[in-house]
Amino acid sequence: MPDTADSLPSRVADIYERHPHQHHILPYIGDALVTPTDDDLRVLTVGINSCVSEKDWPPKPEWHRDWIEDRTYPFQRGVLDEAAVLAQAVVQAPSFRGKRYEEPRCIYATNAVKIYVPETRGKRAANLNDRDLAAHEKQWRDELALLAEVGAMPHVVIVFSRVHWPYAWQAFHPKHGGPALAVTRFVPVTGDAPHRMNRITLKHEGREHALLLVRLRHPAGRGKVGTANWLCERAAFRQALRSAIEV
Repeated sequence: MPDTADSLPSRVADIYERHPHQHHILPYIGDALVTPTDDDLRVLTVGINSCVSEKDWPPKPEWHRDWIEDRTYPFQRGVLDEAAVLAQAVVQAPSFRGKRYEEPRCIYATNAVKIYVPETRGKRAANLNDRDLAAHEKQWRDELALLAEVGAMPHVVIVFSRVHWPYAWQAFHPKHGGPALAVTRFVPVTGDAPHRMNRITLKHEGREHALLLVRLRHPAGRGKVGTANWLCERAAFRQALRSAIEV
């Protein structure tokens, strides 16, 4: 599909360009989101930020998008590998059976911080503060509202960050998210996977849409806890998949 002024990539770019900082990123938007169908399992991934070294400054908006498409660095490879593990588990669930997941066609990959950050600050998430995240909350919510508007709402949203998790789930929660997403059900998953997943139901054009909001460990982390494979082994995760609405 041509990247016209009315296309999803152009409308998303307008949202990202609103930030006063000139060095904004562009997300990777797969064709399954540009031209959504009922056959695809759409997955949205949210990293923390993209950092750029002093020697490579200033960055270009398309770098973040191209890094995902080309699997350039370990982080991008980790994000896509984790998304694939989770997606393959989800498409086996009764509610999503028959849907297909293909990489990178079914991926929408963005960051919580939608501008590039100098490597001296952005290499470690601990160097970012709440103001860095709050500055992009409106863009995050507008991004989700746009996906809902065009019928491209993902079926799985994966947040690779503890620090962004409150912003992520509050955007969907009926008490915090506002009317744009038309959320009719929000069920936190507890058991042996606490604070890792929410089952969400949205209404779009009279139809129910099931969505799983998941928090995974940063791909650069160590150990198995918090990875996609670890989550897929949790009884609470398997029960959540069985309990998701029929779509």
